Amino acid sequence: MTYTGQSPILGQGTATAEQIDRWFQLNAARGAQYVDLPRIDPPPLGVAIISACSTEGVNSDIVAAQCAHESAWWQSKIARDKNNPAGIGAENDDPYGKAITFATPLDGIAAQVAHLLTYVKGDGYWTVSDPRYQAVKDAGWLGTVDVLDDLNGKWAYPGRTYGAELARKANELLAIGDIVPQPTEPPIRVMLLPEGASNRPGHAMTPTYITIHETGNPSKGANAEMHSRYIHGLAKAGKDEPSWHFTVDDFEIVQHLPLDENGWHAGDGAQGTGNRKSIGIELCVNSDGNFTATQNNAAWLVAKLHREQPSLAGLNLDDCVVQHNHWSGKDCPHNLRAMVRGWEMFMTRVRLAAGTQPEPAPEPPPADDALWLPHPDKPGEVWPHPFVLGFRAYVTEMANTQSPLDLTAGVLAFAGYPQEDEFLAVDGCTYQVCERLRLQYNPENAPPFDVLPMPRKMKLPKKAP
Repeated sequence: MTYTGQSPILGQGTATAEQIDRWFQLNAARGAQYVDLPRIDPPPLGVAIISACSTEGVNSDIVAAQCAHESAWWQSKIARDKNNPAGIGAENDDPYGKAITFATPLDGIAAQVAHLLTYVKGDGYWTVSDPRYQAVKDAGWLGTVDVLDDLNGKWAYPGRTYGAELARKANELLAIGDIVPQPTEPPIRVMLLPEGASNRPGHAMTPTYITIHETGNPSKGANAEMHSRYIHGLAKAGKDEPSWHFTVDDFEIVQHLPLDENGWHAGDGAQGTGNRKSIGIELCVNSDGNFTATQNNAAWLVAKLHREQPSLAGLNLDDCVVQHNHWSGKDCPHNLRAMVRGWEMFMTRVRLAAGTQPEPAPEPPPADDALWLPHPDKPGEVWPHPFVLGFRAYVTEMANTQSPLDLTAGVLAFAGYPQEDEFLAVDGCTYQVCERLRLQYNPENAPPFDVLPMPRKMKLPKKAP
């Protein structure tokens, strides 16, 4: 199942309670960094969400996604202090103060489901559990919602992309089902290349890297066994390349070289670090295989090597596990590089297999409270998109050059009103689109903040899922 803005809110979800709980746990550090608070363990929510949704016929994947979106995976103060994962009652002029307090997380989830039903079905028995029923009725929105995009401008204001954001998070939740480590260890079959073979260099190696490749062969039957025959055929033919240490498919792992000898796989030359100091692992991409299972097997192998090899054990996983592209610039591993967050999801598999938490997603350095601008058309209200995290400090600094005595006037002269909240894109940079310009935070640049022009036809990088 793939969710879009046109997905109906009523229906049956797919994710299990365990998957929901795992998803919240894996993203807790990311959410805590976003709200600039110490990370806490989210309460177990999966059973409560699925129970409340199944009773009322609401899609539990969507409710879980909305909880994560509104509460930063239960890291926001409103969720922590008020058991309110959906931000019910929070308004822009006083989000925390106006947010409703619930006795337990289950009560907060039940109110969220009831509130959704008020939008979707209008009046009914559920309204006694919806503390915001009257507000929906006064706005004339009873029973006006069917699909996710119908929540735009209603649950969130102006919220032009609110439904699409919930769909994106629901899809991310479903992906967590693929990255649960397999319950059994895949078998490792040792089929070493013969000593003295031209593609077994025999140079002593102390590995400090693990290099991930893909075979690039989608043919049916192109599994680990077939590639083992292929690499042994090269040895018999007297050809001096290529060679690598392991081939992984969806069933087994085949070893071709000892771990204390190098192979020719990185494409960085006979003395290159990739060839001389890294263990090469090829992932099979045969069309009759299960690539998800192949990734799980490879992640298990990487975690095992990292744990058991003394020269790797003390290194950070993100520093020593690299793509073939890292050494030679080749588009390999192609599928992991082509998939949205493909490499990130593979490394999540590795961390799960290693029993470690994922690193938080890259974000700009935190600043103090968000900078809210007064709404130009609604006295006493604030503009719905604030400057937060690093952009707040940067915009404030730039505004001082425009109007040192009036922060709001300076911000409007420099950037104008933000047109949406900041977002992390798949290129690793964070962006925020304003009336006058685009802001970019690139952690690899010095200084990391930059102002981009606003072209006539703007095309931003895709947002990261």
